[in-house]
Amino acid sequence: AYLYISADIYGEMIKKEIDQGAPISLKYLDNSYVEGILIGKTSEVLFLKQAEKVIAVPYSSVVKEIEIK
Repeated sequence: AYLYISADIYGEMIKKEIDQGAPISLKYLDNSYVEGILIGKTSEVLFLKQAEKVIAVPYSSVVKEIEIK
């Protein structure tokens, strides 16, 4: 029970921190832009929050973005 409550509290704290984050803009090679709040990244992908959805933007790929619902 302690672990569950701790994880829930931690999740709420991180959600508030992400929601208060400053938005960033990314410019693609074709001069199009994508904007969102950075919520995480890996060695190959950026995760951006846009309103109520999350998109995954690959660093180097033919794919421009992946929407996560």
